Amino acid sequence: MQGEFRLAGSIGEFVSQLKLPREAEHKLLLWQSVGGSKRNKVEGVFCSIKKEKDRVIIIIELDQTSSFNQKESIFILDDEFGLLFKGQYEFCVNKKLQLVVDDKVFLREKRKQDRYNFHYTKVNVSLVYQDSVPIDNATVRNLNEAGASIIVKDTIGNKLKVGSDISLTKIHGITLPRQIDGTIAHITSSKNVRGLEGSFLVIGVKFNQKSKLLLKVFQSM
Repeated sequence: MQGEFRLAGSIGEFVSQLKLPREAEHKLLLWQSVGGSKRNKVEGVFCSIKKEKDRVIIIIELDQTSSFNQKESIFILDDEFGLLFKGQYEFCVNKKLQLVVDDKVFLREKRKQDRYNFHYTKVNVSLVYQDSVPIDNATVRNLNEAGASIIVKDTIGNKLKVGSDISLTKIHGITLPRQIDGTIAHITSSKNVRGLEGSFLVIGVKFNQKSKLLLKVFQSM
């Protein structure tokens, strides 16, 4: 299990990610604690997903017949697509397991390039939301030429929406010669991001195109 996981910004984000392994039909690992450090493990594949009001229900076809403790959570890992979550048992018939997904679903950050991380240095940035709303009181958590993780106040972040356009215009006091356009990939509370303290929102931004401009900015800082 490689990489850093973050809590899904919404259950809708999780459902969209579930469609990938369902279409690919590759193996999932399921396990349940059966006392102490012992775990009951079994493999399976996704069959279906459905939403019922505030519940997300999934059905997994198991490789082999297996029994579960109906009172204990069942954990599911999709290592290839980067999904880690747990669910509550509902029934298991003919190796078809149905469970209700827990609200806390973790997604692995998918990054092909290494990012510049700013854990001890405060780097301010300015952005423009939807081509008209300026955002000046923001800081960068990490970024590279493909995307960025940006920290904003709750009062600002609560007005933003996933999938909306957002552009980076200034980094650490340096005005960019041209703005770097992108979209909001996720909005996550700082309470659900490991290693962060305080009450604010973390915005994941995916740039529309890779930008070499960022490297030049860092070289001049």
